[in-house]
Amino acid sequence: MVEKDYKLYGTKILNLKTQEIGLLICLWENKYADKTVDCLGFLPRSQSFAFMPHGIVRSICSLSGRCRTEIRFATCVDKTGKRYNIELDNIRGFEDDEVYSYSYDYETKKRDNFYKNKYNALHSGDLDILLLDPYKTPKIGEYYTTQMYLTIIQALGGGVLVSSGQASAYGNKPHFKNAYIVTNKSYVTGQNIVGHFQYIGTYTYTTALGARNTVWKFKEIAPPSDTFYFVCK
Repeated sequence: MVEKDYKLYGTKILNLKTQEIGLLICLWENKYADKTVDCLGFLPRSQSFAFMPHGIVRSICSLSGRCRTEIRFATCVDKTGKRYNIELDNIRGFEDDEVYSYSYDYETKKRDNFYKNKYNALHSGDLDILLLDPYKTPKIGEYYTTQMYLTIIQALGGGVLVSSGQASAYGNKPHFKNAYIVTNKSYVTGQNIVGHFQYIGTYTYTTALGARNTVWKFKEIAPPSDTFYFVCK
């Protein structure tokens, strides 16, 4: 019968194979038949610390060089509640601040790689804030999210004309701008929307008074379908 150690039950761990966070249930050893191995006569450094990532194999050696090899394993549970067994070499323990820091960095890179690979785009801020900024100008390829929302001024062919949802709170100053968003979704005038929008150039339209007006042009893009727990998509 395999003896299981539950002293570290509930410890947060990182699965080094899948790069996912989970919880430790217990530790146990799998003992293999005697075999001849090369040994130096001392234990790996990791045997003093349950979660150091190196040297989990422990050999109990005799002078003849014959030994019984014991490999330490862990039973863990993933974020969906599914249990699995894994070699102790392939997990590491986490403190709460390490979990957040690692997970935040991991998901940030995952999100940025998605937009770079699919749209060749880099995140550059929030569109509702950009439309209020008198100095900043977007660059081709950049994409913007929304801190609050955008308000649709008018539905046009193939897209919508929008303003920042925060414009009225600041008194609709003269330098506040509108933008045109290319989208295949059905929106109506006055609707508030949020989303992801990539800058693609400028758009010129005719106003109700017959004047020509040119605004920044964006296209609505789809975020990744994966679930993100530490960063916004």
